[in-house]
Amino acid sequence: MDLKDYRRYEIELENKETLAYKKLEGGEKTLVLLHGNLSSSIWWDLFLEEFEEKMTIYAVDLRGFGDSSYFESIDSIKDFSEDLRLFRKALGIEKCFLSGWSLGGAVAMRHALDHPEAVEKLVLLASSAVTGAPVRKKHLFGLWKTDNYLKTREEIEKELRPLLELIKKGHHLSLKRFLNKHLFLRDKPHDRRYERYIEGLLKQRNHVDVAMALAHFNLSAKHNGIRAGTDEAKTIKQPLRIIHGAEDKVVPPSRAEEAKEAIGENAKLHILPHVGHAPLVDDIRTVMDLYEHFLLD
Repeated sequence: MDLKDYRRYEIELENKETLAYKKLEGGEKTLVLLHGNLSSSIWWDLFLEEFEEKMTIYAVDLRGFGDSSYFESIDSIKDFSEDLRLFRKALGIEKCFLSGWSLGGAVAMRHALDHPEAVEKLVLLASSAVTGAPVRKKHLFGLWKTDNYLKTREEIEKELRPLLELIKKGHHLSLKRFLNKHLFLRDKPHDRRYERYIEGLLKQRNHVDVAMALAHFNLSAKHNGIRAGTDEAKTIKQPLRIIHGAEDKVVPPSRAEEAKEAIGENAKLHILPHVGHAPLVDDIRTVMDLYEHFLLD
């Protein structure tokens, strides 16, 4: 299978960070795509191939991911949102459609709240929950989870250590096994595409910072075990689509239902059967149809 190579651009922001991105020219409407954790903008490649020439698209590497810089550590999801504001300012993007996958969904929600005038429509694809992603502590021997949560950087780093060691070694086969277990359900990327995805994964430099940021992210009305919710989800007023896999092992579909309830009537939920945490691969055709009908109609 031939893989398309999209030109990579870089732009320095006012905060001196440099964000790498891919741009496809395709019309007056603009769509900005935000990737998930353990990934980069390369994971949008199937989407870009399907959506070419339908609108102008920017697929961004968030700070600390892919080919973007990581001079200053992020402390919260709001830091990513501020980078996106500066990115839009630098490129003159006053209004856009915004879509985020997994971690990118949390950033997209935060940005829609921070800059409602700039976001016309919002698509959350297998998005992080409105209650964030706090991690429960394990009992002795790790046999089951407790009702207590990991709260310190040291605790979270210890929890992530096996994965971080795997990434440090850069062993592609072991990483494939990890991704197959957690992300894909009924389909997997073609071998050459898979190699690109893993190469993008290996460039990430902010694992513990992102885990901490997601643990403290909470737009709901309730406490998530780490912090009280801000109850801001209900103030997201843009037309919004939530697309989620019924078999998602990373963010269970109950979290998507929770997001729809928290946001309100402007949010429409689509649960995709037999799809895991990577709808971009598991069911790209259905995903594309949902995006087209929502953004282009």
